[in-house]
Amino acid sequence: MPNEEYLTTGEAAKLLKVSRGTVCMLAREGRLPAIRVGVQWRIPHEAPELWLYKQKQASGKQKSAAKSDGAKQKRSGFDELVKLAAPLKLRKSQ
Repeated sequence: MPNEEYLTTGEAAKLLKVSRGTVCMLAREGRLPAIRVGVQWRIPHEAPELWLYKQKQASGKQKSAAKSDGAKQKRSGFDELVKLAAPLKLRKSQ
């Protein structure tokens, strides 16, 4: 598994223009697809761009529907990443 497939929290933070703490929080909450490697997080290299795309789409939709759903579920985010990546035809780096 080459290092280019995953970003550190610092690299993801630079791409998203947020702090490392915010990236860790998003990963911990399952809002940004990530895997835990010991005490560190690793983010798939496609995840920041896809997360921004999802955020942009969500901002155009009505947020009241999401607020009415009181139960928040923790998810790894990888299933959603795969669904979002499919139409974009991202290719695997080697």
